[in-house]
Amino acid sequence: MVAAVVGPDDAEDVVQEALIRAWRLTKAPPEDWAKWLFRIAVNAAKDHLEARRGELLVLSVDKILEDEDKEEW
Repeated sequence: MVAAVVGPDDAEDVVQEALIRAWRLTKAPPEDWAKWLFRIAVNAAKDHLEARRGELLVLSVDKILEDEDKEEW
């Protein structure tokens, strides 16, 4: 899970979110519960990365603009 997200703190957040989703979605675990839980975790990681995508893009654009301003002086 750590490789799919930015770092260990993000991985912990994703695992926690996946477990919460699993808890909310099930009344009784499905027969193939490992595959089911893995799919929930993958979707939680994708959602996390999608939410962070705009944040990471803004940071990199801000950095580019800062570098351009420094070059003009």
